[in-house]
Amino acid sequence: LSRLGAEELRERARSLLPRLRERVEVTEERRHIPPETIEDFRDLGLLRILQPARFGGHELGYDVINDIAIDLAGACASSAWCFVILNTGSMLAGFPDEAQHDVWDAKPDAITCGVFAPTPHVAQQDGGYVVHGRWPFASGSDHSDWAMLAGLNLAGGIPELRFFLFPRSDYRIEDDWYVSGLRGTGSKTIVIDEPTFVPAHRSIDMGTQREGKTPGSQVNTSWLYRIPLAATFPAGVAVIGVGIARAAYAAWVEENRTKMNYGVIKVADSVAMQMRCADAAARIDAADLLLRNDVDSAQARIANGEELTLLDRARAQRNAAFATRLCVEAVDNLFEASGGSGLHDGHPVQRAWRDMHAVAAHISLRWDGNAEHYGRITWGRTPGNPFFF
Repeated sequence: LSRLGAEELRERARSLLPRLRERVEVTEERRHIPPETIEDFRDLGLLRILQPARFGGHELGYDVINDIAIDLAGACASSAWCFVILNTGSMLAGFPDEAQHDVWDAKPDAITCGVFAPTPHVAQQDGGYVVHGRWPFASGSDHSDWAMLAGLNLAGGIPELRFFLFPRSDYRIEDDWYVSGLRGTGSKTIVIDEPTFVPAHRSIDMGTQREGKTPGSQVNTSWLYRIPLAATFPAGVAVIGVGIARAAYAAWVEENRTKMNYGVIKVADSVAMQMRCADAAARIDAADLLLRNDVDSAQARIANGEELTLLDRARAQRNAAFATRLCVEAVDNLFEASGGSGLHDGHPVQRAWRDMHAVAAHISLRWDGNAEHYGRITWGRTPGNPFFF
């Protein structure tokens, strides 16, 4: 696969939308992304957007990921979620060069899933670490060749949050993904039952990801690999909510264009419904603009050689959570206004309502924690968010 430009990738993603719509029900029923969708992603080059060009990737920005995610989410939110998470697997570019070659030399389009929630079962030893534990919410794990899993290294007395890279042969997948929303993401639990050795080059201090100063950025020299995690990841999952909300809004508007209440009153002539229409649209537009502005600004500043302060990063996290809150409110509004017809399983607003609340449940998008974190940083307190600051 040759290196592709941003617009070509966007067009390829748009060409996939009809197939994703056709598969949305089977995706939910299977509780994981169908193999055909993963093959489509691979064939179209959609899982190599952030991958370094030296390994055959496109080495493009997070704005491209986010634009495509919004489109995909309008067709199948679960597929969009896995698209984002599996592209985030290109955080492998931050690992030492040897680890990158371990993965991408053998299989240039290898898929890596990841879980940020750490296990405490980490022991340091000569040449690396010994790790075991359970990592829930491993989206796309059924289709992954490698897993990037977080762990707490307690050696030295000060907890150190680290990522560890495991090949598929080192872990098993526990099929426990029975949920109300984002049913098709296959976000199952990865289990490593016995203490397993991880060589030192397959582990990094998560703090280097927070600062955008990873070992991998020494060999992958594009500005893309110097962006702090907080400036990109929360927005990357939040835009899925924008795509869900936009699709719900479009379906709701179309359904009510000619719909009659009690057989005599046109819904579109109701002032109350017109106001709901405006309210939902405004919230979705505001969320979209907020996320685009943050990602574009962060990328431009890093490309210009600037650094993002702790407050900058806290603001990005706050805005991702707030944008998600706006999208939840918009979809709740539309679901409430859909009446009894909106309760049916096949109704697009009902599915959007379930998926939207599942997006909002992600730890990086929870309003209370991110709002507290922003307030703490504003007043000079220590960070309250252990993951992305």
